[in-house]
Amino acid sequence: MRSQFSGLIFLTFLVLMCGVSSAGATDGPVPPEARQALSFAQRLYEEQDFYRAASEAKRFLFYYPEDSRAEDARKIIRKSNEALRQKTYFHEADASIPLPLSLRTKTPQAADQGFAVKLIRFYRDHLRTFKHSSCPSYPHCSEYTIEAVNKHGILLGTFIFVDRLFREVTTAGTPPFVRFRGKKLHYDPLEANDYWLNRLMENRP
Repeated sequence: MRSQFSGLIFLTFLVLMCGVSSAGATDGPVPPEARQALSFAQRLYEEQDFYRAASEAKRFLFYYPEDSRAEDARKIIRKSNEALRQKTYFHEADASIPLPLSLRTKTPQAADQGFAVKLIRFYRDHLRTFKHSSCPSYPHCSEYTIEAVNKHGILLGTFIFVDRLFREVTTAGTPPFVRFRGKKLHYDPLEANDYWLNRLMENRP
């Protein structure tokens, strides 16, 4: 486990180093709508969108762990997880959940993003400790990071990857599930975690 964590930290360092000089930095590390994440989580729960409700509540706790409403966020997470268990989500990743299109087709990328993707793939193919990823989520960490960098650029893509890395402490072994190469993994696609960012970009003047 220590080797895996060290490898992920090393990968994050490499990606950040190659993106230091790139343009398009965000206004700050905390998304401006993070404060509203809890009310959004409650609305999603009422709409029975339990997976995203739990994700928004976890996002709120990530940025505001000492907030007076932190216990409300934990209740939403508990209730959402229980609802997901009752629904017994389970998919076959090999057949029914293809990797995102951005991982299967070659699209034009800026030079710095292309270099970052090459670094990630080099780590995945040559430097990580185990031949098969021990990442508890699907898509695996390297594929998830490549998609995030391709879609959002180096700095924001790396931030999204680090956000997922921290969330895996609480999401590993929880539904929804996929089965990939005989292993049951937590299903955590990029679109379940960056949809709020897409809406934010669409609403910009």
